[in-house]
Amino acid sequence: MMGSGKSAIGQTLAEAVGYHFFDSDKLIEKAAGDGRTVFQMLEEEEDEKAFRDVETEVLKQLSCMGRLVVATGDGIVLRPMNWSYLRHGVTVWLDVPVEALANRVINAGEQCWSLSGSTTSSSPYDQAVEMLTDILKHRESFYADSDATVSFQKLVSQTGLDGVDSLTPTMLALEVLEEIDKLIKHKRH
Repeated sequence: MMGSGKSAIGQTLAEAVGYHFFDSDKLIEKAAGDGRTVFQMLEEEEDEKAFRDVETEVLKQLSCMGRLVVATGDGIVLRPMNWSYLRHGVTVWLDVPVEALANRVINAGEQCWSLSGSTTSSSPYDQAVEMLTDILKHRESFYADSDATVSFQKLVSQTGLDGVDSLTPTMLALEVLEEIDKLIKHKRH
């Protein structure tokens, strides 16, 4: 999901294991070459299919490479074809409480296409929570198909920290590595 910290965590993870890091949204923006952000591309409804086609092509190209950590856009899970490319590696869902996502999106000042729709809430925070909850409701089953899940709330409970924003990219990258290690051990048995 947007605001989960996937780029910061992915970069930290890539550095820790000596892999290259790519943010698929940044590659799409670069490929478009017109200076628009992913959010701007998605604001124009007629461009969403074209955007999703480019997103799939970028993922297809990345899936042919090895030794990569890739942060994907949050909607990449919606197309079944993308899962065939995602399965070339290990997929990890960064499960962040919606309230924390809303705070992060608002605090970052991100202009988000999905928050621009009509909501029944008045405050920006309430609008963000409403829209992110709706997005998660539609995508949660797709995210749950990931090979591993890193639950920020569970990690906070285990560590005794004050909240999910106390978790650092390094702590979360280590948790991703632990989840991948569990996968490997499970597959051996």
